[in-house]
Amino acid sequence: MSNSASFEVGPPYIYECTDCGERIEADSSIGQRPECEGEMRNLSKSSGQ
Repeated sequence: MSNSASFEVGPPYIYECTDCGERIEADSSIGQRPECEGEMRNLSKSSGQ
């Protein structure tokens, strides 16, 4: 029950492809979706870090 591991619950960001609508969870910016080359937009809000 360590509080220091609470950030490991899952990836902090959700990205959505503006071309096909596919959503991907990632730890950092994706840029483009490899499958369709559509631009990814961040749907997550930063926690201030």
